[in-house]
Amino acid sequence: MIDALYAFGQGLLGPAWWSTLAWPVIWNLIKIVIVVIPLMGAVAYLTLWERKAIGFTQIRVGPNRIGPMGLLQTIADAQNLSRAEVHGVITYYHHFRAEPPGRHVIQICRAEACQAMGADALLVERENRVGGWCRSVVDHGFTFDHAGHIMFSSDPYVLALYDKLLGDNVHWQDREAWIYSKGVYTRYPFQGSLYGLPAQVLKECLIGAIEARFGPLKGDPSAVAGTSQPPANFEEFIHRVWGWGIAKHFAVPYKEKLWAVSMREMETAWLGGRVPLPDLEQMIEGALEPAPKPMGPNARFGYPLRGGFQALMDAFLPHLRCEVALNTRVVSVSPSKRTVRLDDGRTLRYDTLISTMALPQFVAACGEEAPDDVPAAARGLRSTSVRCVNLGIARANITDKHWIYYPEDTVFHRIFVQGNASPYCNAPGGFGLTCEITYSASKPLPCEGEALIARVIDDCRKVGMLREDDRILCAHQVDMPGAYVVYDHARAAHVACIRQWLARHRVILAGRYAEWEYYNSDHAFLAGKRAAEAALAQSGPRAGQAALAQAAGA
Repeated sequence: MIDALYAFGQGLLGPAWWSTLAWPVIWNLIKIVIVVIPLMGAVAYLTLWERKAIGFTQIRVGPNRIGPMGLLQTIADAQNLSRAEVHGVITYYHHFRAEPPGRHVIQICRAEACQAMGADALLVERENRVGGWCRSVVDHGFTFDHAGHIMFSSDPYVLALYDKLLGDNVHWQDREAWIYSKGVYTRYPFQGSLYGLPAQVLKECLIGAIEARFGPLKGDPSAVAGTSQPPANFEEFIHRVWGWGIAKHFAVPYKEKLWAVSMREMETAWLGGRVPLPDLEQMIEGALEPAPKPMGPNARFGYPLRGGFQALMDAFLPHLRCEVALNTRVVSVSPSKRTVRLDDGRTLRYDTLISTMALPQFVAACGEEAPDDVPAAARGLRSTSVRCVNLGIARANITDKHWIYYPEDTVFHRIFVQGNASPYCNAPGGFGLTCEITYSASKPLPCEGEALIARVIDDCRKVGMLREDDRILCAHQVDMPGAYVVYDHARAAHVACIRQWLARHRVILAGRYAEWEYYNSDHAFLAGKRAAEAALAQSGPRAGQAALAQAAGA
């Protein structure tokens, strides 16, 4: 059959040059095309299915979106072009769709990386897992979080989100939070649960609380009570609301141990319902008999049954419809050009940028584009860092408490009882503890490395958390630089200065560290929701807006 085809072609034209010169060349070209084209197609589509498989495992939808069933991917591969270049040529305009649109069309992304992934946004994460300081680590069968985390909220949206993300992988508990001072345990909050303290301490706490409301018991009763001016600082708030006794025996020493700054340097806007404020009758009742039940906003809390708090973070991933770039760091940001340069070499254009980077780091990334007052404001933002020493103990059920506050001379200010957050956080027959230590320039760590771990273990034995014969199965440290935002008196003005400049460049700040607010995790969820709504509102009717979400592990 091949010989017949060759003879047929040879006889198409009469001249000798056709049969002896031209036709043999054409025939060879035909054979090359017949062999090479199927081979190229096979390689291209094998590459496509490889990309599709990897895309599904990495939650990258791009290779399945470029053209019908992702088939246009092969054009990019064959020509050694990016998917964005091919997409731009074949579509020409930004409303092109390879499939019928859904009922609601959200027009967000036009950046090259987003086009290439067929996504509406790009999520950039500095670490190898999502979650920021809500990540978990596993050591010798124990699961530990980056400091203690729990789930609680009064917001219906957040509660519904918990249910959507975790389903049955969650359990709810009544809080067992306690304070260890004067050699005894009292329930949290201290001011509402004084029962069991030494008599002299109890007397001073009650007298201080009474005098804070009605004036001194001796002397002029109008000398103290009745001021209408708001507290000038956090220490004044403590004295005015709880009295000098509680300030002396718990509130001031614990808060200064936690924040690593003087309470006179802090204002009170951060409280926001975090600190329970029992009335005088509740305080007297809590001094005469044990507090019957927990009080405060997190009196009942939830926690993932399996997977640590990381399980809540990972549960977001199946709901994302964008590329997630892990192990990727932002090198620089140009608000004027609306570009972000990443450490993988990419420079991406954006129309709306959502940042969760710590605010001082984000301003530093903007370099010389920031006006002088903005870097000055960023330098004025203060924070306190946390070092966690995680211990896996070869003894089950060490305590029935969830966390304990230590206002006195232990190196740690709190122990989060990881083993009671969920039984699945423990290795078989073991029990996990997270000992939290704050530090700052004015309050450095007393020691480092193995010496710090030994100090923590020794203090755990001093307060009765561990026995002398307890065997340590694992011990490691987790460092959290800048973990607590310090609410000093200049914070609000500094944040407002930075926000005003960034808002002019379509940069939206979201989360504890970007907004420089003392957010719990539920506040962070709501901040993310507000940021998404703001990004969509900025896009408005304009087509093809770009949204780049940058998460720096905050």
